[in-house]
Amino acid sequence: MGSTIDFATETLNKNSTILFREAIKTHLYTALELARYYPVKRNISVSRDSSKIALAYVWKENYEVLDFSLNVCNSVLNKEYSIEEHIEIDNLAINLIQMEIAENGNIFMLIDEVDYQGKYSNQFIHNYAIYCYNADGLKLRQEIDLNGNIWMNRKMEISKDNVLRVVGAYADEKGEGAAGICTYDLDCNTLESNGTHLLPFTENQLAKYRNETSMRTNQKGSAKKSGIVDLEITDIVLNPNGSLTIIGEAAYQLSIEQFTTHIRNSIYVFNISSDLKYNWM
Repeated sequence: MGSTIDFATETLNKNSTILFREAIKTHLYTALELARYYPVKRNISVSRDSSKIALAYVWKENYEVLDFSLNVCNSVLNKEYSIEEHIEIDNLAINLIQMEIAENGNIFMLIDEVDYQGKYSNQFIHNYAIYCYNADGLKLRQEIDLNGNIWMNRKMEISKDNVLRVVGAYADEKGEGAAGICTYDLDCNTLESNGTHLLPFTENQLAKYRNETSMRTNQKGSAKKSGIVDLEITDIVLNPNGSLTIIGEAAYQLSIEQFTTHIRNSIYVFNISSDLKYNWM
């Protein structure tokens, strides 16, 4: 029996030196050796049952091109398959945001296809898409449509019933802070999606935010914004009853003479029911 990693308890049945010597022998970590000479971005994901491990090495990530390799192994680090991928899209910058692997071995990558509206323009639009890979290569590419709204940030998780869920904050076309929470679901087995759901913040939620901001800053600058300023989703919890708990961190603007800065010290927790309604904030 080879060395194993228990990802639930984060323990090894042998010391880590022996473990990674064995891993290098299987060539899974060859890219780590190459990385000494060629800087790459590395991503790792473990399936919920710890039976699958995915490693992605991004060799090129810039305007119009994304080159990466995927390596999938089992819990004892025996390689199951590896693929090389080249994505090229005219007039778009392509960035790998997050990767998750399902128990069936399907790999899901959240990729940001940035439209700069001209290579040297300062205006850009983020378009997010889910790419699904397995041993045969690309199985699916599906855009996440926000109906004209703008992504602020997002996180991705796989639930215990093998549903990929992308959760994020979105802004309206004015972009004045988060207008609400959006969710996107994709079945990891059938690759069928229920589409994107937008949950706008209620007026009571926004009023509570504005009141807290005004009291904290003794100013009304942030209160003039239409949404929660600079809301960043930091964690999501997929609850057993199907509800969703979202943890985010917001900011408020502080202006001193001609300088304006964002101060981060507000934590917001949202609970959304299984039928996609706010339970509480």
